[in-house]
Amino acid sequence: ITIEGILSLLPAIPPRYYSISSSPLDDGRKNCLSIAFSVVDYLTPSLKLNGFESGRRRMHGLATSYLEAICAPFIMDCADKLKEHPELKIFPKPTAEFRLPPSLSTPIVLIGPGT
Repeated sequence: ITIEGILSLLPAIPPRYYSISSSPLDDGRKNCLSIAFSVVDYLTPSLKLNGFESGRRRMHGLATSYLEAICAPFIMDCADKLKEHPELKIFPKPTAEFRLPPSLSTPIVLIGPGT
């Protein structure tokens, strides 16, 4: 069996949903979309079996680790040295429950508590 055959048996990675943290009303950042995310990075608890400690492993989030890696040049202010800028495929997640007020002058506070 080929590596392509093995990989075709794996389930697809489900989409991750993130909060948009930019505003279309910010004139200084036209054509810009910002998202909010936290990098998943933690150690699993240790287990003691027969007097031996084991089980501490570093766990990383698949999507957030990737986002962190592609954002690093921008955070370190060296994005101008990139040969290519990263591209991400994104899509909105429609919802029937959320509606903005009819008037753009209505102040709102949005809180994204995470999952």
